[in-house]
Amino acid sequence: MVSVIEAVSDRESVAELMKSRGMECISIHIEKRLPVAAGIAGGSGNAAVAMLGVNSMLGNPFSLRELMKIGAGVGADVPFSLMMNAYMNKALLYGLPGLAEASSAAVVSGIGDVVEAAEPRPYHVILFNPGIAVSTREVYEAMDEEPDRISYMRKKTDDHIFYNDLELYTLANYEEVRALEELIRKNLHADEVLMSGSGPTVVAYYTDRTRFEADYADLGSANWIEPTWRYWKTESGGYN
Repeated sequence: MVSVIEAVSDRESVAELMKSRGMECISIHIEKRLPVAAGIAGGSGNAAVAMLGVNSMLGNPFSLRELMKIGAGVGADVPFSLMMNAYMNKALLYGLPGLAEASSAAVVSGIGDVVEAAEPRPYHVILFNPGIAVSTREVYEAMDEEPDRISYMRKKTDDHIFYNDLELYTLANYEEVRALEELIRKNLHADEVLMSGSGPTVVAYYTDRTRFEADYADLGSANWIEPTWRYWKTESGGYN
C-alpha cells in the first residue's frame, strides 16, 4: 500500500489532508479470497479499492480519471480495476468526480492506461484455478520475443471476440493449464472457454442460465475435478 499512499501524496501530503479532516490514521485490512498470481487482476483490484477508499475518506481530492492515471503507475490492470470498482460501488462513492464515466466493461489499450468505457456483455461464468502460479512477467517477456507469431494469430481470430494472445505461451509451457482447459471443453456445455490474462485461471462463459447452473451443480460430484483446483461462479458486468 505504500506505493498507493505515495501516489496520492503527489498533490497534497496525506498527513495534511488527514489533519484537515480530523483523521489520525488510515488502516487497511484485506481479506484475500482470490488465488495469487492467477491472471484475474486480484492484486490490481485490491489496489483499486484501496485507492478509491482512501480517496473517499479524504474527501475525493482526485477524480476517477486522475486516480486511473495514478493507478497506471501502480500496475497495468489498476486503471480498469478503478473504473470497474467505481461502477460496482457507485452508491458508496457518491461525490467522486467523474463517477458517471465508470463502467463494468471497457476497451483497454496502451499499457493499460488508455481505458474507454464499453457496453458490457452479459455472461454467466465459472472460473477454474489449477492451484499453480504463473508469472505475468515471464509470459509477457516470452511473448515479446514472438511478435510475428502473435500478429499471425490475431489475423486468424479477428472475427472472433474470444481469444487471448497469452494462451500461445501459457498453454504450451504449463501442462496443468492446457489440461484444465481441455477438460472444461470436454465436460461442460459452455459457449466459450478461455484462459484469463496470463493464466493459470480458465473461464467458462455461458449465455444460458439453465445450462450454467446445471454444469455448476454437477461439479461437486465430477470425477474430472482435481482436489487441488478451486472453482467458483459469478456473472459478468452485463448483469449489474
